Amino acid sequence: MKKEKRFGILRLYGGASGQAGYYNLQEMGLARALVKRGYEVVIFLLQKGGRISEERLEEHMTMVHLPARIMGNQSCFPLSLLDHYPVEILQIQSDNQIFAPSVMKYCRGRGIKFYNYIGVVESHSISKWKRCLMNLLFRRNLKYLKQSAVFAKTDAVREQLDSLGVPNVIVAPVGLDTEVIPVIPQDKNDLREKLQLPIQKKLLIFVGRLEEYKKPLHMIALMEQLPEEYDLILIGKGSQKEKVFDKIRSEHLEKRIHYLEAVPNKEIHQYLKAADYFINLNEKEIFGMGILEAMYQGCVVIAIKAPGPCMMIEDGKSGFLVEEIGEIPEKLKQGSQIMGEYAAAKVRKSYTWDETCSRILQQIGEDV
Repeated sequence: MKKEKRFGILRLYGGASGQAGYYNLQEMGLARALVKRGYEVVIFLLQKGGRISEERLEEHMTMVHLPARIMGNQSCFPLSLLDHYPVEILQIQSDNQIFAPSVMKYCRGRGIKFYNYIGVVESHSISKWKRCLMNLLFRRNLKYLKQSAVFAKTDAVREQLDSLGVPNVIVAPVGLDTEVIPVIPQDKNDLREKLQLPIQKKLLIFVGRLEEYKKPLHMIALMEQLPEEYDLILIGKGSQKEKVFDKIRSEHLEKRIHYLEAVPNKEIHQYLKAADYFINLNEKEIFGMGILEAMYQGCVVIAIKAPGPCMMIEDGKSGFLVEEIGEIPEKLKQGSQIMGEYAAAKVRKSYTWDETCSRILQQIGEDV
């Protein structure tokens, strides 16, 4: 086991990524797996302006906030700030960040072993000209990615990078941090009684920001089509909240929708285990941590086809993949407890940070 070797995880993405306490940071899941293998881990996150600050999260794990210039989701910062926290290995969460080549050059100049971890290649901006500009700028990154170790979060991203001439890309999926998932001894009915949810209904659950790309209004439209035996647990907030509630009222669905604005991540698993079906309508879902968490709890997932769901779900075996929302009512008749149990077993075997960590360390030549 490695001792006192420092491993850095740098997130270049400058956008918002979830409220503390309500979202398990992917970086922390990987960090815990690395700590178990004897590494000291520093997580670098970027913030707009301010001063450099640090927080000791757990033994051998530190989070450092670096002041940066942030424009939309893009960022840049003085690379000399990294000198305050020297590491021997650095994971660069590159995605389509145009500052990634500068970080790679910094690592080479200081003899730091590094690799790129990529979850998205193309821009998903709602602005057409921004998408075109970002996709054009990403082509600059290719020169550097072709000379570096690269891991992709999904099969779809690996295929995209392969088509762009990036060689030897390895798939290393985002995993669950099983150490922070609570043990839930209650069965489904006991949980529903505890959470004041109907016991006799079939329960759907929708978790995510109430933004257009998550399709919350489509979720309400789906509930309108379903018979009275179905209720919905709706968890999230966002710019479409008012429109969502206007639609709920106009369709007289108030008694069938159980709304919570936010649920701490330590408690969300109770709702997932209490539900029968987890619905994901994001047609551009890069990965989908909520999908993994639902599968872990034996909740049958029905998802619109997208890179993340298509990698995790075996259609008809560990969940359902659909082309359009209109297919969902029929799938709701086909799910079973056996399907949920199969999904849970699959996640425990293939989608944990321990598994992904071992794959990454092996590929970069570190002892596992």
